[in-house]
Amino acid sequence: YEEAFVMDGDVTLTGREDLVDGSYLYRPAGIVHGHRESARDGCRVLIKLGKTLDFNYQLPPESEDEYPIFATTDGRGHVLHLRTPEARFVSLGAEDAAVEAVTMSEDAPARAYSQLLRFPRAWRGELPLDPADSWEWFVARGAVELSDGTRYLRDGYSFRPPGHAPPTAITGAEAGTWLLVWRNTD
Repeated sequence: YEEAFVMDGDVTLTGREDLVDGSYLYRPAGIVHGHRESARDGCRVLIKLGKTLDFNYQLPPESEDEYPIFATTDGRGHVLHLRTPEARFVSLGAEDAAVEAVTMSEDAPARAYSQLLRFPRAWRGELPLDPADSWEWFVARGAVELSDGTRYLRDGYSFRPPGHAPPTAITGAEAGTWLLVWRNTD
C-alpha cells in the first residue's frame, strides 16, 4: 500500500484536482496511478509504504482515474483525496485540554489506523501510548513532548514496536502541532 500526506505545496494526480496542504490519500496495493502527476510550485509530500515498492508497467489507461488491476483484501479501501483541514475532527480528552483527531484511514479487522492529531495552543495533558500497541508518528507541524522529556520537533519521526519501554504518554505540544500517527493494536 501507499499513503501520502501533503506537507505543503500542491500536486495533481489526475490533472483535474489538486492535493494541497493537509491532503491525504491511501492506495491499496495494485492501484495503477501516476499518469499525469505534477506540481505547479513544488510540494513536500510524506509517503509511507507498506512494503517494498514494485513498479509494474501497465498499458496506457482508458481514463485519467486511478484504478485497481486486481482485487484487494486491504480493509482500508482506496482513499483518493481526504481534505483533512475540512474533515470532521473529534475531541480526545477533556474539553479544556482536548486534542482533535481525524481518522484518515482504518482497517477495522486488522485494528490498524492512520490519524491526524491537532493540538490546541500550549497543550498539556496526557495522551497515553499503550505499550501493547505498535506506534509510529511524524511531526508535520510544531513539536510534541513525551513523559520522559524527549521532544520531537517538526519533521521528527518515531517508531515504537509492541512492548516498547516508557515513555508512556505524549504530555505536551506547541500551538498548531499536527501529528501524523499510525497505530496497530494487534
